[in-house]
Amino acid sequence: MKILAASPTRPWLARLRWLAALLLVAGAGHSQQTVEMNLELGSVADYGASPWYTEDIRIGASKLKLALDNGADFIWATSDQCATPACNAHAKVDTSQTGFKWLDKTPATRSFGSWGDMTTWTGAVPFGTPAGTLPPLAFFASVNYQGSQFQYLAWDGGIGLPARSDKTTAPSAFFPKLLMDAGYVSKPVFSQVTNPGGKSGKFVFGGVNEAYISAGTATILPPKPEPRTDDVWGTELDSLSVGDMAINPLDGAVFFLDTGSSRFKGDSQYVLPVLTELIRYKDSSGNAIFEKVLQDGNWAGLAYASGAPGDYENLPAITLRLGTDCGNAAGKRAVVMLSPAQYSYQVEAGDRAGQWVVAFRILKEIGGLLVGSTFLDLFHTSYEYEIDGEGNYTQGNMLLYGKSPDFGPGPAGYECESSF
Repeated sequence: MKILAASPTRPWLARLRWLAALLLVAGAGHSQQTVEMNLELGSVADYGASPWYTEDIRIGASKLKLALDNGADFIWATSDQCATPACNAHAKVDTSQTGFKWLDKTPATRSFGSWGDMTTWTGAVPFGTPAGTLPPLAFFASVNYQGSQFQYLAWDGGIGLPARSDKTTAPSAFFPKLLMDAGYVSKPVFSQVTNPGGKSGKFVFGGVNEAYISAGTATILPPKPEPRTDDVWGTELDSLSVGDMAINPLDGAVFFLDTGSSRFKGDSQYVLPVLTELIRYKDSSGNAIFEKVLQDGNWAGLAYASGAPGDYENLPAITLRLGTDCGNAAGKRAVVMLSPAQYSYQVEAGDRAGQWVVAFRILKEIGGLLVGSTFLDLFHTSYEYEIDGEGNYTQGNMLLYGKSPDFGPGPAGYECESSF
């Protein structure tokens, strides 16, 4: 994918978007014009995919675990035409059910970039939602997976929610517009909040639910600048520090929020300085805390040599500065501090099961720094579309909110400071 570097958004435009966001929050509570879906937490694997999924969308009569993935530009699901070990680890779409039809059985490769590929045919069937049934939607039915990581994926498929409707991979349907067209939602926005401790969360199409938000905590994350040529939701990262050490290559880099991802991922020039700074830390006896994780013989990440983050008192926090109008104050940006336990996770399935790892991994062709549940689990987030005169959807603001206490703890630190 081609991803462009970011530049600052005009302050007056950010404030105008803030006013629009306030109106959205005021009028978009839980109502018949929003569709709320439950999220459940699957096992955490060391492959970089989010463990969150919903079972509130049915593909015809088939009940699957589906990711609501704004890092993907198509709808897909495991089909009963695949019998490999990776496919057999998942629930499958019944392609013999009433209402299902094949649109194209020509094998096609659908890529998740460096993460892996799958082979699909194209089918169509009505999709069920908590608000009602959508007419037959075209989607990609997986008939093979290339990569062992698919076996440990917590989902059986995914609903892509790309930042641009014209970037949806044809003929896959664009889900947000279909909900709007059906009258199930009234605003082109979706939001998410999760509670890892309770293994549950909420995903709302059409607005946000104020009950899930801690009042006065919103930060606007303006979209990456024109031309917005890619389909991944992004903003500008002002800075990132490991302890007192600023990671200068990340100043002004594009920062992507990906609901289908788990850990921080980025190109070598962005992530390698983070890893290099962390691996310097030793325990009280002078022993290494971390060991290198290799991929294809190259340094890609870090794992704890033993124990858990809480076993080491001297590990640094990681601090990010981003956004605008933090706390409804013009000229303020958010300062987010992550503790070692918050930028690390314990692997539960697949390779390295039982081991703690650092949630930063080198991945090619990101074009910035991307993060998923490692960061998103600490906040309530919303994602707004802008619709032009031709009906095309493009990324508007993302908003970062402190969570209601009912959804578990937030980051180790979340404050507003002057961006001047």
